Amino acid sequence: MPLLPKDRDRLIRYVDFMESELSDFPRFSKIDWTTYSGDRDLRRNLERWIENLVNRSIDVVKVLKMPASIFATDMSSRRPDVFCYVYC
Repeated sequence: MPLLPKDRDRLIRYVDFMESELSDFPRFSKIDWTTYSGDRDLRRNLERWIENLVNRSIDVVKVLKMPASIFATDMSSRRPDVFCYVYC
């Protein structure tokens, strides 16, 4: 199923964000356990960085798996239990 322009734009924004976040990798890759466990601010920043990347990755998969174009079709023929399992 082809992506709508809206979905394509969202994917581009998501990938741009991830590329921007990944530019911090060299900074975080040098952190050892002692530094991680002893510096609350650094730990919080690292965990937030990882969380941002994971959440955005999930967003990308959602767009690829269930693009907005699927909502343009008639949903009345779809089983409600399958719809809820996928979307809820």
